[in-house]
Amino acid sequence: MKRNKLRAGLYVLGSAALAAGALLLAPPVIDRLSGLLYAPPVPPPLEEEDWGPELMKRERPEPNDPEAPADAPAEEEENHGEL
Repeated sequence: MKRNKLRAGLYVLGSAALAAGALLLAPPVIDRLSGLLYAPPVPPPLEEEDWGPELMKRERPEPNDPEAPADAPAEEEENHGEL
């Protein structure tokens, strides 16, 4: 009977020690292993440093320019419905 109580006590004590060890050691070990397994690759450096918008001046064609492209908006005559 005394031996059974001793075994039960050691079982409970061992289980508590194992649970405490798992609670203290598992998180740092998991962090280190996940950092090794899933480390993101280092991206290559960018070649150009100037990624801002490029501002360009648009040239408007003259109103009756024969060299103007066909899709250029033509200015209407100021006839306002008068004949």
